[in-house]
Amino acid sequence: MQLIDQKAEITALESALEDCRAGRNRIVLIEGAAGCGKSELLATFAEQAASTGANVLFAAGSAADRDAPLGTLRQLFDGVPALDLGQLQECGSDGLKGEEMRELHVRLCRISECAPVVCCIDDLHHVDAASQQFLQYVARHHNRSTRILLVVTQTLHYSPFDAGFSTELLRRPSMSRLQPQPLTATEVVNALSRFPGLTGRDGMAADLHRISGGNPLLLRALISEHTGVRTAASTGSGDVRPQPGGAFARAVVSCLQSCGQNVLTLAAAIIVLEDLATTQLLARLIGTTRTAVAQGMSALESSGLLSGEGLRHSVVRTTVLDHLPPGTLAQLHRRAADILHAQGAEAALVAQHLVSAVPEGTTPRFPEWAADVLRGAAEECVEHDEISRAVALLGLAHRSCADTQKRVAIKTRLAAIVWRLDPGTSEQHLTEAVRGARTAQVSVSGLLPLLHLLVAQGRMAEAAEVRGLISSRPEDGEADTSERVYLAAMDPDGAPTNGDPDFLVPSPLSPQPSGAFPGRRPGKDSPFSAVGANSTDITRFLRATKLTGATVPPIVQAIMALTTSEDLERGVHWCRVFRNESLRFDAPGWQALFSALRAQGLLRLGDLAGAEEHALESLECVADQRTSDFSYSALSTLLRARTEMGKYAEAAAIVEQPVPDTLHLTVHGLAYFRARAQYYMATRQFQAALIDLFQVGRLMKKWGIDRPLVLPWRTDVAEVLLQLGQVARAEQLVHRQLSMVDSRHPWVRGTSLRLRAATSDPKRRPHLLDEAISELRRSGDRVALARALADLGDALTALGDPLARTIRQEALSLAAECKAAVLHERILHGGPPVANPGATVSELPQDRRERETGAALSDSERRVASLAALKYTNREISGILHITVSTVEQHLTRVYRKLNITRRQDLPARLDLHPLEASEAL
Repeated sequence: MQLIDQKAEITALESALEDCRAGRNRIVLIEGAAGCGKSELLATFAEQAASTGANVLFAAGSAADRDAPLGTLRQLFDGVPALDLGQLQECGSDGLKGEEMRELHVRLCRISECAPVVCCIDDLHHVDAASQQFLQYVARHHNRSTRILLVVTQTLHYSPFDAGFSTELLRRPSMSRLQPQPLTATEVVNALSRFPGLTGRDGMAADLHRISGGNPLLLRALISEHTGVRTAASTGSGDVRPQPGGAFARAVVSCLQSCGQNVLTLAAAIIVLEDLATTQLLARLIGTTRTAVAQGMSALESSGLLSGEGLRHSVVRTTVLDHLPPGTLAQLHRRAADILHAQGAEAALVAQHLVSAVPEGTTPRFPEWAADVLRGAAEECVEHDEISRAVALLGLAHRSCADTQKRVAIKTRLAAIVWRLDPGTSEQHLTEAVRGARTAQVSVSGLLPLLHLLVAQGRMAEAAEVRGLISSRPEDGEADTSERVYLAAMDPDGAPTNGDPDFLVPSPLSPQPSGAFPGRRPGKDSPFSAVGANSTDITRFLRATKLTGATVPPIVQAIMALTTSEDLERGVHWCRVFRNESLRFDAPGWQALFSALRAQGLLRLGDLAGAEEHALESLECVADQRTSDFSYSALSTLLRARTEMGKYAEAAAIVEQPVPDTLHLTVHGLAYFRARAQYYMATRQFQAALIDLFQVGRLMKKWGIDRPLVLPWRTDVAEVLLQLGQVARAEQLVHRQLSMVDSRHPWVRGTSLRLRAATSDPKRRPHLLDEAISELRRSGDRVALARALADLGDALTALGDPLARTIRQEALSLAAECKAAVLHERILHGGPPVANPGATVSELPQDRRERETGAALSDSERRVASLAALKYTNREISGILHITVSTVEQHLTRVYRKLNITRRQDLPARLDLHPLEASEAL
């Protein structure tokens, strides 16, 4: 494919040949960029010279043969007996001696007496040293009596193997120089005119010239890729897209190989440094001189591979990287990071090179400063909402860091920022941070952010453990006064005390990433509290606040304050607003959080279908629900909603799922155990319900968050006890709840008064229920209101009051509106709303047999057997009863022997488990 008009160059060579015929020896050096057509020009001239009767000798140097002495010379004289090097008996393997060169030159001159001798040597820069030595001898001994024309080609800016030969050529007065130039835009248009299928495409010529840089070799390759290809260009628009690995890419490889020995590495260094690719920095990066770099860059630029903005095309960059030796690119990035860090470059720039310096699947080996640089760059990414990149940087920092204290800090930070993407992964990072804190001597300043995040995510047991570690550390001045005040506000178990009215206790649905901000204390930096919040101020705050990583904690606290106020619907509205805002940030963790909060709010409003829908929506945003403790917050809302709706099969499917071993260590577990207890109560598994509820009560008291507004476990227990006929104990629990600070809240007071009425004399019940209904109307909880109305209807019916029918009708309507199928069924068909003093739950014959079977067991054995029958694992039983796993196993062995069974599955389902004493539950 002829693209280049070389008439002028051919004419010059023909003139040199005519001079040679006339006895005027000539030397012609064809010097140009890689791919400019030097070899094509030499071959064309050699063919023409031979056709005129000249003796044409041809050889081409190659990088592979450059170390073979006399290789080029043997190729040049091949087929000429008079110039057979083997006839020179003293010719050694390392080159020709002086006498041998004279003899060979004499023979060459004798041949020229008959006809001119044209010695054509392509790629002079690849000619071996021994052959260059003879050619230099020939050039030096040119005289008027010989007819020898020496034509050689050499790549422009190529660092020659022996610079002395090029210098010798330049000294010869008989030497002339030809320098083929890149094609201009006009010449590309002319070349394209030879391909009718391409000439009609708008912008094609301009694109070809831009991508090839006018390099004929690259241009030819581009045209070959697009000739005959029917693309969008065939409709009249230019669409030049060189393919990786195609003809253009292969031409790029050829040019790179022709540009010099180190040009490939230089091109890679240019890719690595991008806009910072100065001559000085490139020289430092690849370990060479600035002169060598300047020469290499000139070679790349003249060949059309390099422009002012870097390597000319993405395929050029891809081709360079594909042909680097393994590990070279990573080494360049690593060295670039070292150089730039030493120069004080920005953390983000240095971090970019550190990331690229670690091939996939390898362990990074960085200097000590690297971890801090990566952490700093990660914080910049967080500020710009580039969370995935921040996570990657912190992950690399953790893998490359040997300092255990820093590793704990990195994992804590990862847990904080990953939460917006995946709560489950965030929990894993936090678990690793706690594990690291147990084994390493982490300072107080390093432990405080971890403590904050544990509390914020509701991991109260681990928070207590970390609080203990902090207490054991000496006063080292690292924690400021405000931090010490925060620690002092926590009880000995490490939980926030109830004495702080401004402290917003952790919610199963609010694992705020406040640990991301070491100076922030959960609740302390928020103007909102769970009790007594001003909804107008809160709404004003929410309207003025944009959703960011820094504002999520106060936004969640504000919404929680609304959902625990009398303005519950407004809280649900803001959950929807920020859930929709989370979609814009592509933050599944935030979506899960606000959907879960909304589901909880809707459940409190009595919108069971809405609660079910948004709980499912929240769960869909959690990547692995089985291992995420947070997912059990939404799962608890789903379980409660389905239980109230009478969807027992679907609720049972939730209950039967195994729970994480860590769930009982978090507030997420509290919500789930309460929900499971309500399912057990609805399905008349009262002992199982009590186990879960008393477990909730123990944990809430231990963690210092025993607030009915958070979770009213006492009235839940009271409902179970009423069904079991234990009215006195139920009454005691209700009175205790009514004496607590949250009892002023309409929802807590209304729920408590309804249960108090159930334990009171029938004549007093209507009055108490009237008061409960008044409070529940204010609270917004329509299901709780319907339940209280149903109780009032039953109480009035028992007293013969005709108002009972109207009250029951309102309760029935509310239950239907809320889709509370179980309550609706009870109101419609009647049922015992309360247990009369002294009454017992009716038992089936099987119940009695199982109770009698368990009579032979000790109290301890009965407790263990009851929990085992409810499918608790030995480890879970150990935690609930505060005994060792070995003791559990011993009890079960004795139970099996006494009951004459051999396996766990044969345990009776209704063994009489004696729950905690009332005094323990208060």
